[in-house]
This record gives sequence, C-alpha cells and structure tokens, in this order.
Amino acid sequence: MNQIEQYIFEILSGPLGRIFAIFMGAIIQQMFLDNTKYEVGLTVFLKRFFPKRTKVWYYRVNTVLYAVIGTILAWILLAPVEFKACVFAGITWCTTLKSIGIQIPEKQNLRDE
Repeated sequence: MNQIEQYIFEILSGPLGRIFAIFMGAIIQQMFLDNTKYEVGLTVFLKRFFPKRTKVWYYRVNTVLYAVIGTILAWILLAPVEFKACVFAGITWCTTLKSIGIQIPEKQNLRDE
C-alpha cells in the first residue's frame, strides 16, 4: 500500500471517516427512499416556520436536515465502529426519523350513507 492509500485509509477509519459514512448513508436513504406521497414532519414544520417558499426549497432543506439529524443521532446513539455499520446506521436512523414524521391524512368514509 502506498502512502496516499494509507493516508486515505487512516482518514476513513477514523472518527471523521465514520461520520462521513453515516452522512452518506443518510443521503442514500433520502435519494432512494423518497417516494412517500404524504408530507413529512419537517416539511410541515418548515412551511410554518418559513412560509411562502418554493417546494424545491422545502425539499432541499428537508433533505439536509434529515441527513444532519440522522447523522448526529446515529453517531451518538449507535456509536458504530466499522465503515459498513456507519453507512447502515445513517440509512436506518434517517428512515426511522422519516417514518416518525410522516403525516397520513385521515381516510375518508367510503360507505354510502
């Protein structure tokens, strides 16, 4: 292994590399599991806190906030050591946060009365 590869390996196996892996897991979760048709909790909060913004703005801020919050929670609560565990910690914590924040509208009464 040459010096550059060794340097990269040391960075990725250290705390900053693990935080980066958790963050990348969170971003991966946002990219591939963003198919909900319901509003997510942070979007509702952001619309109340920052009214009259575009949908794109809400989506981008929502994505960044979920990734940052999920990374912090995964780092503190799980304290993963291996690189693979860090990626999955980011994916699972952001998925958990997203599922907690989904607001499902009430079902309409479908019976004919």
